[in-house]
Amino acid sequence: MFNLAKLADLARDHTAAGRKSLIKTLTDLFVSAGDDRDEQISLLFGDIVLKVLGQLEEETRIILSKRMCRERLLRMN
Repeated sequence: MFNLAKLADLARDHTAAGRKSLIKTLTDLFVSAGDDRDEQISLLFGDIVLKVLGQLEEETRIILSKRMCRERLLRMN
């Protein structure tokens, strides 16, 4: 279940592990919204990811990109 307090705590954690957890949690929320998400949610997700992306380790960026590609491919089929 989504926990706003946990998400806020993750946003305040600027460690590599904290950034990784933040992106994982946000991606989980974004993907789980499926067809229920609107354009505003997609834009907000994109803005947050772009701000945090440079703070992520390369391995985490690769995992995120592969996950988002899989999500897009699933939606296209």
